[in-house]
Amino acid sequence: MSHPALIHAPAQPDAKAGKPHTLRDAMVLTAAHWLPQRGMAAVNLIEVARAVNAPRGSIYHYFPGGRDQLLQEALALSGKSGLRIIEKALRSAMAAADVGGTGSANALGATPKSAIEAFVSAMFSTGQLQMHASNFSGGCPVGAAVLSSETESADFQPILQAIFASWQTALVSAFMSLGAASQAQAGQWARCTLIAYEGALVCAKAEHDPLAAAETFHLAARMVVQLVNPLPNQ
Repeated sequence: MSHPALIHAPAQPDAKAGKPHTLRDAMVLTAAHWLPQRGMAAVNLIEVARAVNAPRGSIYHYFPGGRDQLLQEALALSGKSGLRIIEKALRSAMAAADVGGTGSANALGATPKSAIEAFVSAMFSTGQLQMHASNFSGGCPVGAAVLSSETESADFQPILQAIFASWQTALVSAFMSLGAASQAQAGQWARCTLIAYEGALVCAKAEHDPLAAAETFHLAARMVVQLVNPLPNQ
C-alpha cells in the first residue's frame, strides 16, 4: 500500500447521494450533513427548513412525523451513501483485477492480495477525501447518531442496527467476490473494516489536520490489509 497522500476534492455531497430535487429532499440532505457537524440534539426542523428556504408552514406537510421522521430519513440516506462507498470501491478493485474479463477477481477463485488492497484503499481514500472536503467538520452521520442518547429509544435503535447490518452484509459480499475463503472469514474482514473506518473518521476529525488525517486513514487501511497477508500475491 502506497504512502498516504494529501487529497484535495470538491465539496460533498456526491451526485447520487443526493443532489436534492425538492425542498423535502434538501431538508433530508441538510439534516444528514448536520448530524456529524452539530450533533443530533442540535438538528431541528425549523433551522433545517430555514437553511433550504422551505416555508415554515410546509414542515409538517413534508414530515408529519416531525423531527424524528426527518432524522430517521437522514440516517437512511446516510446508510445508502455508505453502501455506495462500498460498491464504488468494489467496482474499482474488480476492474483492476479482472484482466481477463471474467467478472471476478480471479477466474480460479484465488484472490490476489492486490485486489483486496485496492478495495480497502479505495474505501479509506474516500473517507479521507470526504473529511478533507468538509474541512474536518464532517464525519459519519450514523456514527454521530449512535453516540447520541436520543437514539437509545426503540424508534432509532432498529434503524441504526439495520444500517450497520447492511454495511456489514455489503462488505461480506465484497470480500467474498474478491476471494475470501468463507463467509466467516469475509465476516471477520468486514467487521474489522467497519471498526477501522469509523475509527479513522473520528481520529481525523479530532486531529483536524490534512497530513495527520492522511496518515490516519493510511494506517487504518493497513491494519485491515494485514488480515489478508496469508493470501497469495497473485
